[in-house]
Amino acid sequence: MTATDVTIRDMQDRDMPAVLRIEKVADDGVWTFRDFTVWRKHETAVLKVAEKDGAVIGFIIFHSPNHARLAILNLSVDPAFEDTDVADQLLQNAIDFLKERGFVMLTLEVEEEDEEGAEFFTRHGFIQEGIIPNHFGDGLNARYLELRSEKFR
Repeated sequence: MTATDVTIRDMQDRDMPAVLRIEKVADDGVWTFRDFTVWRKHETAVLKVAEKDGAVIGFIIFHSPNHARLAILNLSVDPAFEDTDVADQLLQNAIDFLKERGFVMLTLEVEEEDEEGAEFFTRHGFIQEGIIPNHFGDGLNARYLELRSEKFR
Protein backbone atom coordinates (compact mmCIF):
# COMPACT_ATOMS: atom_id res chain seq x y z
CA MET A 1 0.00 0.00 0.00
CA THR A 2 1.33 3.39 -0.96
CA ALA A 3 1.15 6.32 1.44
CA THR A 4 -0.59 9.27 -0.15
CA ASP A 5 -0.33 12.86 1.01
CA VAL A 6 -3.94 14.05 1.09
CA THR A 7 -5.96 16.76 2.75
CA ILE A 8 -9.24 15.70 4.32
CA ARG A 9 -11.76 18.50 4.47
CA ASP A 10 -15.51 19.17 4.49
CA MET A 11 -17.31 18.41 1.24
CA GLN A 12 -18.38 21.53 -0.67
CA ASP A 13 -20.72 22.21 -3.61
CA ARG A 14 -17.77 22.43 -6.00
CA ASP A 15 -16.80 18.85 -5.09
CA MET A 16 -20.01 17.27 -6.35
CA PRO A 17 -18.91 16.50 -9.94
CA ALA A 18 -15.83 14.65 -8.68
CA VAL A 19 -17.76 12.91 -5.89
CA LEU A 20 -20.44 11.73 -8.33
CA ARG A 21 -17.77 10.49 -10.76
CA ILE A 22 -16.04 8.52 -7.97
CA GLU A 23 -19.38 7.13 -6.79
CA LYS A 24 -20.21 6.02 -10.33
CA VAL A 25 -16.92 4.22 -11.02
CA ALA A 26 -16.18 2.93 -7.51
CA ASP A 27 -19.69 1.95 -6.41
CA ASP A 28 -21.75 1.67 -9.61
CA GLY A 29 -23.45 5.00 -8.92
CA VAL A 30 -25.66 3.65 -6.15
CA TRP A 31 -25.88 7.12 -4.62
CA THR A 32 -27.46 9.88 -6.70
CA PHE A 33 -26.98 13.64 -6.63
CA ARG A 34 -30.21 13.79 -4.64
CA ASP A 35 -28.86 11.32 -2.02
CA PHE A 36 -25.77 13.46 -1.49
CA THR A 37 -27.89 16.62 -1.32
CA VAL A 38 -30.22 15.13 1.31
CA TRP A 39 -27.32 14.04 3.52
CA ARG A 40 -25.49 17.36 3.10
CA LYS A 41 -28.54 19.05 4.64
CA HIS A 42 -28.95 16.50 7.44
CA GLU A 43 -27.92 17.97 10.79
CA THR A 44 -26.26 14.77 12.05
CA ALA A 45 -24.28 14.07 8.87
CA VAL A 46 -20.61 14.71 8.21
CA LEU A 47 -19.37 14.64 4.61
CA LYS A 48 -15.62 14.75 3.99
CA VAL A 49 -13.45 14.53 0.89
CA ALA A 50 -9.84 13.48 0.41
CA GLU A 51 -8.04 15.92 -1.85
CA LYS A 52 -4.65 15.53 -3.53
CA ASP A 53 -3.09 18.32 -5.56
CA GLY A 54 -6.46 20.10 -5.77
CA ALA A 55 -8.38 17.04 -7.00
CA VAL A 56 -10.97 15.10 -4.99
CA ILE A 57 -9.90 11.44 -4.90
CA GLY A 58 -12.22 10.01 -2.25
CA PHE A 59 -14.98 10.74 0.22
CA ILE A 60 -16.66 9.50 3.37
CA ILE A 61 -20.12 10.20 4.74
CA PHE A 62 -21.12 9.35 8.28
CA HIS A 63 -23.80 10.42 10.72
CA SER A 64 -24.87 9.97 14.31
CA PRO A 65 -28.24 8.24 14.56
CA ASN A 66 -27.92 8.54 18.36
CA HIS A 67 -25.48 9.95 20.92
CA ALA A 68 -23.50 6.73 21.27
CA ARG A 69 -23.11 5.52 17.70
CA LEU A 70 -21.68 6.90 14.49
CA ALA A 71 -22.66 5.16 11.25
CA ILE A 72 -20.65 5.18 8.03
CA LEU A 73 -23.00 5.58 5.09
CA ASN A 74 -20.54 5.71 2.22
CA LEU A 75 -16.78 5.47 1.77
CA SER A 76 -15.42 5.54 -1.78
CA VAL A 77 -12.04 6.16 -3.37
CA ASP A 78 -11.13 6.86 -6.97
CA PRO A 79 -9.99 3.51 -8.43
CA ALA A 80 -6.66 5.12 -9.42
CA PHE A 81 -5.94 5.39 -5.67
CA GLU A 82 -7.26 2.00 -4.51
CA ASP A 83 -3.77 0.69 -3.74
CA THR A 84 -2.97 3.64 -1.50
CA ASP A 85 -3.92 4.52 2.06
CA VAL A 86 -6.60 7.07 1.08
CA ALA A 87 -9.47 4.88 2.34
CA ASP A 88 -7.52 4.26 5.57
CA GLN A 89 -7.08 8.00 6.07
CA LEU A 90 -10.77 8.70 5.47
CA LEU A 91 -11.75 5.97 7.93
CA GLN A 92 -9.26 7.30 10.49
CA ASN A 93 -10.83 10.73 10.11
CA ALA A 94 -14.21 9.26 11.09
CA ILE A 95 -12.62 7.43 14.04
CA ASP A 96 -10.93 10.64 15.21
CA PHE A 97 -14.26 12.50 14.93
CA LEU A 98 -15.92 9.81 17.00
CA LYS A 99 -13.23 9.82 19.71
CA GLU A 100 -13.27 13.63 20.00
CA ARG A 101 -17.03 13.64 20.55
CA GLY A 102 -17.30 10.68 22.92
CA PHE A 103 -19.09 8.19 20.68
CA VAL A 104 -18.60 4.56 21.71
CA MET A 105 -19.33 2.72 18.47
CA LEU A 106 -18.83 3.04 14.73
CA THR A 107 -21.06 0.91 12.49
CA LEU A 108 -21.68 0.23 8.83
CA GLU A 109 -23.24 -2.20 6.41
CA VAL A 110 -21.49 -3.75 3.40
CA GLU A 111 -22.98 -6.06 0.80
CA GLU A 112 -22.69 -9.64 1.97
CA GLU A 113 -20.81 -10.61 -1.21
CA ASP A 114 -18.32 -7.73 -0.87
CA GLU A 115 -15.42 -9.71 0.57
CA GLU A 116 -12.89 -6.97 -0.18
CA GLY A 117 -14.97 -4.30 1.58
CA ALA A 118 -15.59 -6.51 4.61
CA GLU A 119 -11.89 -7.40 4.80
CA PHE A 120 -10.90 -3.71 4.70
CA PHE A 121 -13.06 -2.96 7.74
CA THR A 122 -12.15 -6.10 9.71
CA ARG A 123 -8.48 -5.19 9.17
CA HIS A 124 -9.33 -1.97 11.04
CA GLY A 125 -10.87 -3.82 13.99
CA PHE A 126 -14.51 -4.03 12.92
CA ILE A 127 -16.37 -7.19 13.88
CA GLN A 128 -19.25 -8.64 11.91
CA GLU A 129 -22.25 -8.74 14.23
CA GLY A 130 -24.77 -10.18 11.82
CA ILE A 131 -26.46 -10.29 8.44
CA ILE A 132 -29.36 -7.98 7.54
CA PRO A 133 -31.58 -9.75 4.98
CA ASN A 134 -32.50 -7.75 1.87
CA HIS A 135 -30.97 -4.58 3.36
CA PHE A 136 -30.02 -3.17 -0.03
CA GLY A 137 -33.18 -4.43 -1.78
CA ASP A 138 -33.34 -6.86 -4.70
CA GLY A 139 -32.35 -9.67 -2.32
CA LEU A 140 -28.99 -8.08 -1.46
CA ASN A 141 -28.09 -8.86 2.13
CA ALA A 142 -25.78 -6.72 4.25
CA ARG A 143 -23.07 -7.60 6.73
CA TYR A 144 -23.53 -5.45 9.82
CA LEU A 145 -20.10 -4.44 11.17
CA GLU A 146 -19.19 -2.67 14.41
CA LEU A 147 -16.11 -1.07 15.86
CA ARG A 148 -16.37 -0.45 19.60
CA SER A 149 -14.47 2.23 21.54
CA GLU A 150 -12.03 -0.23 23.12
CA LYS A 151 -10.72 -0.96 19.60
CA PHE A 152 -10.23 2.68 18.54
CA ARG A 153 -6.71 3.61 17.48
